[in-house]
Amino acid sequence: MTSTNPVAIVTGASKGIGKAACINLAKLGYNVVGFARSEPELISVGKDCEAANPNTQYAYFSGDVSNNGDCDSTVELAIKKFGRIDALVNNAAVVEPNGELAGYSKADFARHFDINLFSILYLTQITLPELIKAKGKVINISSGSATNFLKTSGAYCCSKAALNMMTTGFAAEVPEVTFLALRPGVVDTDMQKSARSSRYATAPEVRKMFVSFKENGVLLDPNTPGSIIANMCKRLDHNLSGKFLSWDSAELAPYRS
Repeated sequence: MTSTNPVAIVTGASKGIGKAACINLAKLGYNVVGFARSEPELISVGKDCEAANPNTQYAYFSGDVSNNGDCDSTVELAIKKFGRIDALVNNAAVVEPNGELAGYSKADFARHFDINLFSILYLTQITLPELIKAKGKVINISSGSATNFLKTSGAYCCSKAALNMMTTGFAAEVPEVTFLALRPGVVDTDMQKSARSSRYATAPEVRKMFVSFKENGVLLDPNTPGSIIANMCKRLDHNLSGKFLSWDSAELAPYRS
């Protein structure tokens, strides 16, 4: 049976921005399929979604976004349980490897792109038939690092820059679906904790910058981009398709509610 509620798949759903997006989507009446590696955390997110809106349903798949079979299983779960897919939020990402570009191994660089870019390409491809039917939305979580190089995080900068162009390309080739790459802002997540840690192999001046974000109270609560993502899944203007926009841009003002 096809769900009367719209349906969204969210990757990296177990914590941070992904978790916040799931909960806010539930508030807006979406049935949510969470996709991440940690099953206990995915189960916890489901409880939060159902508490946010008892009239919605939640399902999850515990797996690796860089594994094509796991992506297939997530899409199959959404279709089998809910009969439709209206939105895809590509949020899962890693920062590693860290260090200067000259020191990366080809294997480490390829593994990074497998998670941060190639998985998004594949998951979007296999979701497209349902998204086209629904005239759906794809929200790709990008970064300011896509346009501003961050020393010792070159792989991350490169993958996010490529993601922005891939978003533009999909928008040009699949006009039935609305695509957007979102800079979610500097958000208080585990990624930020890693960036402040002495274990994080980054330049001292970059680490100092991340520490200052926390000390000066400039980090956003994950609910801020989470609510914007949910609102865009529901009603993103198709005229914005293919763009890379920041959470605080004038264009996204209608979705900051």
